[in-house]
Amino acid sequence: METEDAAQPATPTIEIARNGNVILVIGPQQKRIRVCSMVLSNASRYFQAMFGPHFSEGQGLTFNPADPKEIEMPEDDADALELVCCIIHVRNDVVPNVLAPQKLLEFLATADKFECLIAMRFIGRIWLSQQLDGQHRPLKDYAAQIIAAYVLDHPSSFTKATWRFIKHWDGSLTDLQLPTAGFDISDNLYWHIIYAITAERTRFYTKFVDILAL
Repeated sequence: METEDAAQPATPTIEIARNGNVILVIGPQQKRIRVCSMVLSNASRYFQAMFGPHFSEGQGLTFNPADPKEIEMPEDDADALELVCCIIHVRNDVVPNVLAPQKLLEFLATADKFECLIAMRFIGRIWLSQQLDGQHRPLKDYAAQIIAAYVLDHPSSFTKATWRFIKHWDGSLTDLQLPTAGFDISDNLYWHIIYAITAERTRFYTKFVDILAL
């Protein structure tokens, strides 16, 4: 009995795909999730390459669920990657109905890294719309929503988040530190977002002046 207990993994395995042939061991907490390599490969070019013959993760890979291959991913966000895998495997029974702004950014950053952002766009827009339909939030949440809307290519949400942001931000936009949650925000993207926020603020003030002039 002692030998059997010692052979057991430190953390239980989350069965996203019960017949999956791969167990991803993610993050410093070593979260274990069972997935199907073929399902992930169909949705993600990153996984398609990783499970291919040119990388160690794909070498010796079989489709035998009785002998799943363990793949260590210590630097990745365990919760975000688990959520990405749940959506790819159509595990809607465990996908949350709502997601906080910062968690949404972390989710999108992970989806972008694993090259499956398009597959996450529909649910991402739903989560973002729910956030924007809610009550007043801290300023940092509106900033996160602006980034998320831009990444999700959702103009109406971008406009709504920007309007809410500019009504509460009274500083210089050049001093603004946008939350990225690890998302690779290039200088061009950053300044494009700043320009868009500036345009929205100018339009807001123009409308306000027009109303006062009536």
